Amino acid sequence: MREEFTRDGRSLERFLDDYFAGRLKRYVKSEPIPERNMAAVRVVVAESFDDIVNSPDKDVLIQFYSPSCQHCKKLEPVYTELAVMLSSSPQLIIAKMNAADNDVPPGYDVQGFPTIYLAPAARKDEPIRYQGAREVKDFLKFLKREATHRLVHSGSKNEL
Repeated sequence: MREEFTRDGRSLERFLDDYFAGRLKRYVKSEPIPERNMAAVRVVVAESFDDIVNSPDKDVLIQFYSPSCQHCKKLEPVYTELAVMLSSSPQLIIAKMNAADNDVPPGYDVQGFPTIYLAPAARKDEPIRYQGAREVKDFLKFLKREATHRLVHSGSKNEL
């Protein structure tokens, strides 16, 4: 409830009317949606999660990270290299979300950083947690096995 409480209870009454009528928007901790988001690794915030990660026709590999995490900083160049390498795959998005400053949606168990999931196309309610080694070749092997769509290597347009 954003409105101040009043002694006569009318503000609470309006809040409850709006709640039961479904006019309230659920509060979600989210950074602002980036104005430009065309880098190889797409930035996801809580407010853009559904639009990007839950896109029904795309496979989405998403890394949940914390800006202060040393493991995340070590992974960043590897993850970026993977994203650049697969940037020609039209049905694949490589993304990251700052889980310290954004609410993580239900279905994604993030206990430590980095935590990586694949949200396969047409199976968004069954994200697959990545638990392998953190080198490009390991991510590629995982994506070849689990992604719904074939991967395309950038530059050569060859399918992997």
